[in-house]
Amino acid sequence: DKFEITRVDGVPVTIKNFEELTTILPSSYKLDLADNKIIIMTVGARTENLILLLKLAYDAKITVDLLDYSEVV
Repeated sequence: DKFEITRVDGVPVTIKNFEELTTILPSSYKLDLADNKIIIMTVGARTENLILLLKLAYDAKITVDLLDYSEVV
């Protein structure tokens, strides 16, 4: 599965947003920063776990709370 992470305020995703997600998500998720969004690929990890981790990031009230995600099909 692949997810695109974008900012809900329309501002391009920053390297800070990317770095914060890399500290939250385990290495079983591959992250890439391109085209003003973060792409997360679940490499052998469960999609449900990714959604839970992103929810925890939102609840932590770090700048990741400006992010939104959608699954790429």
